Amino acid sequence: MLSSAQIVKNKFKKCVLPAIGIGIVASAAISAAVYAVLGDSFTAIVPIISTVLSIGLSLAAFFGVIIAKTPKSDELDEIFRNQGYCRDFCDAYADAFVNNVKKPDPVVVIELVSYLNKIGDLKSASFYLDNIDIDKLSGNTKFEFCREQLLILGKSGNWRDGEDFRSENIKFIQLYLQHNKDMRKKAEMYIALSFIDCAAKKYSDAFSLLNCGYKPIGKSDVCFLEILITAVYIYAKMGDGDNVQLAIGNASKFLDNFTGFEYKWTKDYYKKRIESAANGKL
Repeated sequence: MLSSAQIVKNKFKKCVLPAIGIGIVASAAISAAVYAVLGDSFTAIVPIISTVLSIGLSLAAFFGVIIAKTPKSDELDEIFRNQGYCRDFCDAYADAFVNNVKKPDPVVVIELVSYLNKIGDLKSASFYLDNIDIDKLSGNTKFEFCREQLLILGKSGNWRDGEDFRSENIKFIQLYLQHNKDMRKKAEMYIALSFIDCAAKKYSDAFSLLNCGYKPIGKSDVCFLEILITAVYIYAKMGDGDNVQLAIGNASKFLDNFTGFEYKWTKDYYKKRIESAANGKL
């Protein structure tokens, strides 16, 4: 989940920084005008101007943070803490940070798409993602866009468009992963790519992607659990009942060994994910 701190940070960029910039420009203009009138006497009041400028910038930052820290983020935190990934949370997040914002930050929109993907609302996820111009993205934002798009296309069975999208963006994905040594990022992308191969019935290729060499970090590694759940899903799509049961056992055993959960709903959420994967749904 995008934390309250991250939401405030995004709004800080849009609310506070512009206010500070305007304050600096306005102060400079006023100072120039005063200097034109007072001439050499201007230096005598420089300390006063500096003090006023400092106060002005402080007030801009203070009120900007108040604007950024809306009650909506607190309401979202409460919904997520009690219910987790659910329709109420997605709708509240969309209304608070996307639907009623003139130009929502692509990072925030992609985060919403991620939540919609998690509850299986691929139609809405695709709608919001289509409103983002990938050509204007770069770095981590573009990488996350690609991952969510691949998940949508793969889970919906639209493997032809998925393969086209992969071909168009594979160079970027490979370069990103070469420079970003985070194995978790690599595993998450490979999971997304495996959905495309699975949809195209290229099951061997899909499993090759899952066997990307990712090793669990501790007993509560959600990323590794996602790999195991995806394996259940692919076996289910293959119609391989014996291996489905084996994969369910692997995923369930790993989940049972988790040492703790941040939220009360987390374990049940992943149990349901395993069950859904066994039925060929995610």
